Amino acid sequence: MPSHMYTIKAGSVGRSVLVYARNSDGGAATGLDAESIGVAFVRNDGGSAQQITEPVREIDAELVPGVYRIDLPEAAIATGATRAVVVATHPSARFEPVDIDLVMYDPQDSVRLGMTALGPKERIDALRGAFPRLSSLELRERAAMDEDGA
Repeated sequence: MPSHMYTIKAGSVGRSVLVYARNSDGGAATGLDAESIGVAFVRNDGGSAQQITEPVREIDAELVPGVYRIDLPEAAIATGATRAVVVATHPSARFEPVDIDLVMYDPQDSVRLGMTALGPKERIDALRGAFPRLSSLELRERAAMDEDGA
């Protein structure tokens, strides 16, 4: 069973996921009554499934037919679990489940990926292990800058 995949920092707030609704012939299901769409989530931390009470919103039936947005409650992506699954149901449509990897770093941080604790010494140690030639070049450049500045 295919699913939509997301990677979200655990403990985030104000996050949502997009889902695609198919009708019985496999095409886009548009104009679904939000009140009749049931949504629930379950996490891999041993808890039971919980209903999501926020209404599901259709994005744009003409520009992106069949695409709906589900706003995630804080409990769905709170710390304490590494995975969550969101499932939506409707009597006349089929939604693929949404699989969420809950991580402890910010996947949108293009510089450090959440490794803010890496100071200069730790960065150099990490570089030495991963890129020994590059780290030795960086160390020589840093030493030359220190000598020029002294």
